[in-house]
Amino acid sequence: MQNWAKRGLQTALVTGGLLMLGTGIASADEKDAVNPDKPANPLDASLTIPIDIGNNAIGTPLGQVNLPEVKKTISTKPVTDALKGAAAKLSGQRVQQAGEKAAAVAQGVQQKATAAAPQQAKKATSSHEAGTLEGNRGSVDIVVPVQIANNAIALLGDAEVSGGDHQQTYEGGSGVTTDGSGGVLAGNVVDVDYALPVQIANNALGVGGKATSTGNNATQEIKTGDHTATDGSGGVLAGNVIAPQGATPVQLTNNAAALIGKADSSGNTSEVKAQSGGSLLSDGTDGVLAGNVAGVPVALPVELNNSALAGIGKAQSTDNATSAEAQAGDVRHGSRVMKTYAETHGDNGVASGTLIQPQVASDVNVHGLAGAVGGIAASGLGESKSTTAGNTSSTTAQAGGYSNTSAVGGVLSGTVADAPVAFPVEGYCAAAGVVGKASAQCDNETTAKAGRETFTDGTDSVLGGTTATTPVGGTIEAFGLAGSVIGTADAEATETKEIKAGGYNGSRGDGSVGGGNIVQTPVATPIELFGGAASLVGNSYASAEEEKDVSSGGDGNTEDDNAVLASNVIATPIAQPVQAFGLSAAGVGIADGFATSDTETTAGGKYTGSGEHAVGSGNIVQAASAAPIQVFGASAAAGGITTAAAENFSSTSAGGDNDTSGAGSVASGNVAAVTNALPAQAHGLGASLIGNTTAYSDNVTEAFAGGMTTTDGSGGALSGNVVNGPIGGAAGVFGDAVSVVGFAQGAAGNDVTAISGDFTETNGDGGSVSGNVLSADVVPVAQVFGDAVTVAGFADGWAENSTYPFAGGDIASSGEAGALSGNVFDLPAAAIAQVLGNAVAVGGHAFGTAENEVVGAAGGAVDTDAIDAQLPVGVLAQVYNFSVDVLGEAVGTVTGNTVDVTVGEDELHSLVLDGAELLATELPSVNGLPVKTVAYQRSGAPDVTQELPKIADLPELPELPDAGELPVDVQLPQVDLPAPADLPTVERNAGIKQTGLRGLWAKLTGALSGKQMHIQG
Repeated sequence: MQNWAKRGLQTALVTGGLLMLGTGIASADEKDAVNPDKPANPLDASLTIPIDIGNNAIGTPLGQVNLPEVKKTISTKPVTDALKGAAAKLSGQRVQQAGEKAAAVAQGVQQKATAAAPQQAKKATSSHEAGTLEGNRGSVDIVVPVQIANNAIALLGDAEVSGGDHQQTYEGGSGVTTDGSGGVLAGNVVDVDYALPVQIANNALGVGGKATSTGNNATQEIKTGDHTATDGSGGVLAGNVIAPQGATPVQLTNNAAALIGKADSSGNTSEVKAQSGGSLLSDGTDGVLAGNVAGVPVALPVELNNSALAGIGKAQSTDNATSAEAQAGDVRHGSRVMKTYAETHGDNGVASGTLIQPQVASDVNVHGLAGAVGGIAASGLGESKSTTAGNTSSTTAQAGGYSNTSAVGGVLSGTVADAPVAFPVEGYCAAAGVVGKASAQCDNETTAKAGRETFTDGTDSVLGGTTATTPVGGTIEAFGLAGSVIGTADAEATETKEIKAGGYNGSRGDGSVGGGNIVQTPVATPIELFGGAASLVGNSYASAEEEKDVSSGGDGNTEDDNAVLASNVIATPIAQPVQAFGLSAAGVGIADGFATSDTETTAGGKYTGSGEHAVGSGNIVQAASAAPIQVFGASAAAGGITTAAAENFSSTSAGGDNDTSGAGSVASGNVAAVTNALPAQAHGLGASLIGNTTAYSDNVTEAFAGGMTTTDGSGGALSGNVVNGPIGGAAGVFGDAVSVVGFAQGAAGNDVTAISGDFTETNGDGGSVSGNVLSADVVPVAQVFGDAVTVAGFADGWAENSTYPFAGGDIASSGEAGALSGNVFDLPAAAIAQVLGNAVAVGGHAFGTAENEVVGAAGGAVDTDAIDAQLPVGVLAQVYNFSVDVLGEAVGTVTGNTVDVTVGEDELHSLVLDGAELLATELPSVNGLPVKTVAYQRSGAPDVTQELPKIADLPELPELPDAGELPVDVQLPQVDLPAPADLPTVERNAGIKQTGLRGLWAKLTGALSGKQMHIQG
């Protein structure tokens, strides 16, 4: 390492330590470097607590006591304002000398670093040059508004509040504007903004009395902080920003709780809005460790609302509405037209213009619960269920936004480290009754968005313009659930949810070394349980309906020409729903569960790179998985009665097309794609043990992973090659029934489409080891459906299946005038295993009915003028139409069975057991032989046997002569033919000699397929 570089690191550590210990030290004699409208104070910290208390009452044995109202603000500003001047004076007297000594060394580092950078880096972009330790700022704005309103507490006496209207607003804090351009340890900013409103309103608590809170309203609208702007261009350790921004409202509203009493919270509204911080702007052009921005926006509402709990009492929370909004960070008009959250630049800089931004938009939300232990609890419906309007909850969380930077001509600059997380955690609209009655009804709406698109530019840089992003979008939630133990429970829920983490990621790497690379690891995973009912010596009913859109990440696009190790893309998109809904279970009770799900889950997108006339550039690696796991429409009964019904509409997508080029390049434009589209589902299943159960399901599922691959290796070396591993299939158990001394019915409609990968196109003309394709396209299908099994009971299984699995597609390449180029090695494989339409009965009655259609393809046609080596392997294994009965009745029926799956350009090999196999002592019936039907008898047609003449009425044929009357001395002409030994022999494949790779492939395929094999004995 150069001595100047060592000194630079030492200086950075020493002076950086001084900066942090000073918490934003600034020179006392700063002049025009800062906003003239803002005092030049290095440290600005405040804690503000606005208080709003009113319309609260306590019921006592002596009567109701109305609590006093309080409206005031507690703040540290009087103290912190007095300290500001002292801090500025302290920084000027005690730190200035140390800063000047450190600056002398740092200035030398800056000069040498600028000389080492490209020529254009020697000129700063700003006409202003800050001094040493000038313009640094530290700002902390924390606001904690507290609102306690419209609450009624009954303590051995009644309490009632109504008609209250409390509104609390606060707008405080300020943005930070400073400048460190051309300076050393200058213009750095630490800006902390945090809004934490607490709302406790519209609640009723009855303990030995009756508490009522009705017709009230409570609102909070809070904002703190603003935009942050600085400039570190041409500076050293200048213009850097650290900005934590938090908006975490807390709500405890519209709840009712009773213990040996009554509580009623009805017709109330509560609303809270919290916003903290603003946009972030800096510039590290021509700087060293300058213009870096770290934004940490967190939007996270925490809510407990609209619930009713009763212990030996009555509680109800009905016709209530809650709303919570949280926004962390804000946007401004950026240099790229789009509204921008964070922007900086690292052009011609060293380790400058970096964006670091973990962004969180989520919530923790519990609402609409009803729980009763020895009592009655109602949330949304009311005790008599006469209330027409249930409770509603609306939550919005927004963190960060679009961000961009650049590193044109820079070194280790313009990097984007992005980690957006949108992941609500919610539990709502659930009822539980234990020796009691509970009912819940509610509607939930949630929107969570973290981050957005990102863009950077690493043109002509060294390791610049890199993007690393790990977006996570999903949810963990449970709703529309009912459970009872020696009681009753009813729950009804509806939901709309939109979740988005991150978005498009773009970069450039033209003319760079290691520039413009993108690493993207998006995950989209909704995890949920809803529409489920369970009962033990009770009665439960649950119904849930949802519409959900979950997305994570987006397209990745980077381009370069004439670069080295640049504009490569690595992406691992995973779309993984895990869902259970429309379920029921009962033991000596009754349970009914119903659900409808409409879920769209998306991770990643299309990936584009370019590596023309480059080295090690424009390569793409994609590993995508779209594999929903779902259980729905399933029911079980043990000594009880259960019903379950579910509708599922699911679309899951991971990744997308690959588009790049390595023409005229070395080790560029290559693509490796492993993609998986494989739903695993169980639905329409009924099982009973001394009970009665019914299960229905209707399933429409789509799963997409990866897409088309297009590249070009013409004129290149080790370029434009493709390795593909698409898997597209399905696994399912549906429409089955099992009973033991009981009744069970399972019915399912199943429509599944799974598509992984698509066609591949490349070119190796004039190339060396280029334009080759190695592919393994796999279609696995495993399904059990329309079967029934019973022991001393009744079982009825019915299923209708349509499955469409596809993996890969056609492959096209060319190797004209190339060396080991344009070759295609393809292994398409399909395995279809199904058990359907079977019935087994032991002392009972079982009926299994199924209809089946499977249409798909593994791989496709190959088109190349080089080696075309395809080895298709495909097997179909089915067991159906089996009826096995012992002292009972069993009927297994398949009403239709179509399987049309191509493997490469071949068909499947079949191994089918269809229940028609004969015993050793049986002979086939002639009537059972297949007969080609020429025409069908049409009903109503005349009996042709009455119209045609009878054989006896036909005229006699003339007699043939006797054999003795025929001539016997007839001589045939003789022809001299050559003996067999005189005929020439022709060997198989004579004149066709297969050598090299072609000959080796021919021997291999012959051995595997059974062709060209000689068996001697």
